This record gives sequence, C-alpha cells and structure tokens, in this order.
Amino acid sequence: MKHHNTSYRELFINRLLWISVAVVVPAALILWLCSVAPAETSPEVIGAATVWDLAEPDDLLATAQGNDTTAFREGDAGFSAHHRVPDHFQEDGQDDLRLNVMAITDALLKKPHENDHIRRGPGRHIDSGANFGIVELLMTVTRNLPGIESPQEAPSQQVTVYYDDRGWVVAYLPADAPAAGIWRYDPQEQNRQVNDLEQNLLLLAINEVLAAARQDVPEIVDADQDTVGYYHWQHPDYNAFVLFGNASDGNPSDPVRFVVPPTIENILASASVLITSAPTPGQSPVTAELMVDDSAVVSVQQPTRLAVSGFTLQRTSDASRLYEVTVVVDDGANASGAVMLVYTKPSS
Repeated sequence: MKHHNTSYRELFINRLLWISVAVVVPAALILWLCSVAPAETSPEVIGAATVWDLAEPDDLLATAQGNDTTAFREGDAGFSAHHRVPDHFQEDGQDDLRLNVMAITDALLKKPHENDHIRRGPGRHIDSGANFGIVELLMTVTRNLPGIESPQEAPSQQVTVYYDDRGWVVAYLPADAPAAGIWRYDPQEQNRQVNDLEQNLLLLAINEVLAAARQDVPEIVDADQDTVGYYHWQHPDYNAFVLFGNASDGNPSDPVRFVVPPTIENILASASVLITSAPTPGQSPVTAELMVDDSAVVSVQQPTRLAVSGFTLQRTSDASRLYEVTVVVDDGANASGAVMLVYTKPSS
C-alpha cells in the first residue's frame, strides 16, 4: 500500500490518457489510450482525464482471524477501492489508533438519516469477528432525480465494505459485477462528465465506514482520491482503468471517441446507463441506451431506471480506429451513462 499522502492518479500528459475537443465536431471528445506523448490538439481543450492505477494493498493480509490467512474474502470481491486510516501506528510500534469494529458494525446496520442520499436503508451483516467486520450496503447512484421521493426509491448498487481494527477499509463490488457499477451520477455536475470518479460509490462507501468510526474517534477524516487505491481482485494482471461519461437530453449525444492502440491487449469493458428524467403521465415507458459505435452495450426501460452490463470491445487491426460512445434516449427524456475500461498497460 502506498503511503497515505501519495496520489493514485496520473495525468495522461505524463502517461496514458488525453481528452480533447474534436475539430470537426466541437462538442465531441476524443480519448486516447496509448503509451506515447499526446498529439497536438485544438485550442478548445476540455482537459486531461485521469488514468488510475490498480494495485493490491500490500499488507492487508496481516489481519488474521482464527486459522484464516486473512478475514478479508478475496474470492467474493471484484473491483474495489481501499483506504487505510492514516497515522495508525506510532514509530515505536505501539498502537496509536484501533478502530472500534463493533461500534462501526452497529452504526452501519442502523437505518441512515432521512436526508441521507448516499446509503439506502440499513446495511446487511455478512460477517464479523473480534477485529473485523463485513457489511453489505445499498449505495444510491444519484443524489436526487425527478420522480424520486426518497433515497429508498433511488436506483442503487450493492457495495460490500470490509474494515478491521488496524485501520483498513475496503469497499468492493461482487466478484462477477461489471466494474462500471462504481459510477455515480450527480445532477449538479455538467451533463458531460469527462472523468466520473470523484464521487464513485466505492469511495462513498468507504466514507460511510469512516463516518461510523468517527463517532468513536472524532479525529478520523474522510477518504478522498489521494488516499485511496483501486484493485480488481478477480483480475490481478490488470493495472489501470479509465471511467468517462456522456449524457443525452432527448437527442443522441455528441460522441465521446477513443482509440485503443494494439499495444494494449487486455481490456475489461463495462457500461452503465441511467434515465435521469421522470416519466410523463400517459407516455410510453422511456428507453435509454448507451451505444458503442452502432451497438447498444447496455439499455434500460422504465420503470427500471438503471442498468449496468459488461460488454466485449470489438478489436480490429486498424490502430487508428475511433470508437464512438453515445447515449440515446426517447424524446422528452434525459439519460446519462458511463463507460469503464479496465486494462493492462504495456510495459514501458
């Protein structure tokens, strides 16, 4: 595990990723997945998106329960985020801080406050011991949507949190869940979000644990993107990922375009789509789709408002091929979506 004050994100201007406005389609974005310096771009640059490293926490296994190597359930975990409460041990090796796992479990199993738009309902107990706890949380995919009266009605995703008395907190999707399930839509953001990660569900779930821990240790502060790492427990060879979004106001969205050079061989692709407008009484159910080129890789129809799916990215020998990502929704409705690419960077 890297030291807690080290950033886990790297701008592509140094490594892998560049997003710019296309000259021929001013509103469109181009995302380059390559290992060379970015090409020159138009002056209308929206900004560099972020490539995120994937790395296993390097001493999580020190937590033991009975005869188990670790209380953490590696076989149950898919895409994950991990954080360790900083300043956990003093230099002389004496305990400086021990998380009260029983108090945290008790808090997570209670119903959240009525105005809480992050967690939906009480958590579900999975496992616990003297030094660890595992609880499943339903995390809402958006803070607020028209037609949604309470967090209990909001579209949600299952996130499991592991925490132990040594300060480790790991939030993860189920082992077989598409990684794009971490995406969270924020209606206060711009319609097109280049890198939808600042408020992802895993980070928010970690902060639910830390908020519970703060009742016993007020000095504990929330995690952020500089203090978390990411890892896919079922794909340890994948070492990077990107997450980018698009939105539609009833017309097909301008495309987000990306290139995958042949040096990147392994890609785990997934996508989410969310109907963000309320249904109009008397209208036919609204349908929304996230398209990659001419194929709908994930679609949803009301009354369901959220869908997440993995898909196979069709590769060709053309190194300059542009993939196009668009969101399509019925007239009079709005929708937003995200694509997540988990992959192996070529060796430098």
